Amino acid sequence: MGEKKRGLQHISQYRTEIMGFAILWIVLFHSAIPAPESPILRLIWYCVVSFGGGLGVNIFMLLSGYGLAFSHSKKSCCSDRTAIKDYFRRRMKRILIPYFFVAVIFFAVSSIHKGTGVLGFLEEITLLSFIMRGVRTYWYIFAIILLYCLFPLYMYLSQRFGYGRICVATVATLICLEMITCAVFPVFYQRFEVIILRAPLFFIGSYLGQLTIDGAQSKQSKRVFIGAIVVAVIAFLVYMLAFGKQVATLRLQRYLFIPVGIGIAIGLSLLFRIIPFLNKLWSVYGRYSLGVYLIHIPLYELVQNVGGHNWNPYIVFLCVMVASLLGAFALSRITDRIAKYI
Repeated sequence: MGEKKRGLQHISQYRTEIMGFAILWIVLFHSAIPAPESPILRLIWYCVVSFGGGLGVNIFMLLSGYGLAFSHSKKSCCSDRTAIKDYFRRRMKRILIPYFFVAVIFFAVSSIHKGTGVLGFLEEITLLSFIMRGVRTYWYIFAIILLYCLFPLYMYLSQRFGYGRICVATVATLICLEMITCAVFPVFYQRFEVIILRAPLFFIGSYLGQLTIDGAQSKQSKRVFIGAIVVAVIAFLVYMLAFGKQVATLRLQRYLFIPVGIGIAIGLSLLFRIIPFLNKLWSVYGRYSLGVYLIHIPLYELVQNVGGHNWNPYIVFLCVMVASLLGAFALSRITDRIAKYI
């Protein structure tokens, strides 16, 4: 008789489907669908599309760390120099080849249309526009590359000092970094808050992945989450005393997205198990999620540039949803061939 699966095992089983749901949530979030007139529908729209739309990215962060833990268990990313080099080669090829293929075309056309010239093109494609001016066109690419670079060190410390301890220490460090930059370096914070506020989910996801691999969820997961909650509460109280209740309350609202994102991921995994009839759709989008993310952004900008603000936003969303998947499929075939020669 097989062992009964728990929440974290379900995330592992339906990880691709959850990523598919998350990427469609992000495409919906970036759409121009207006708020309905009905107060009840407007509230639902606000929670799901406007305010809650960023949860799709949170789920991506969580599952990226979760998946890397499984990848590390099969092939270590920090055992020696060769392992580290191989890890960076595989990860950078997976991200950078599709990114540059799409970004070169997108930013070349964009720089011509906007008249920003070669310097504008280089600033955009190298993501310096995000670093220097906070332009968030492809901020997630910058974020995931940065987190990929930190992951081998994180896993090395986790193996040496314990996964739970390092997870709590990392989350605590990121919370402190967020509070310090918000108070002392507001300009820097405005540019990078989109990463700093979500980075904890990446490392929490890695820890949850390790718990799933080890099959030791109950006691260890409770300890680490209790530890994380204690650290967050203490940090919040200190910050509130130092910088005022109003500002601290805003930060607390942002951090509520962390447990909500984890809960949604677990809830979706259970939902896909109970109601599987759309799992193939979610799975297809999850398999090509990176391509869908890269392609849906220039598609929405194209719609805006040709006067699409007068078009039916629901039809635009459906068209972008379908076109981005077809483009992601073609992108996958092209970049897979390029990767063989690099």
